[in-house]
Amino acid sequence: MGMEVDVVEGLGRQLKSQAQQIQSVISQIENLVNQAVSSWDGKDSQDFHQWWTGEHKPNLTKLQHAIDGLGTSAINNASEQRQVSGH
Repeated sequence: MGMEVDVVEGLGRQLKSQAQQIQSVISQIENLVNQAVSSWDGKDSQDFHQWWTGEHKPNLTKLQHAIDGLGTSAINNASEQRQVSGH
């Protein structure tokens, strides 16, 4: 069967676009968390901020990098296939 190079390349670009959207969501959540913390004093506020910075943000960032890498891999594989097949 082989590879439909244009399809795989397009899917790679879409994956990279989704990764950019995840980065945008991370930034939006970061702003919301910072707004909450600036309006909230005490240990619960610190815990809330730490929950975001210590757990959720790193997990989302890891996801963003993984999806971006998946997209890059698809694009690279399509490019290699294009070179091998001469298309």
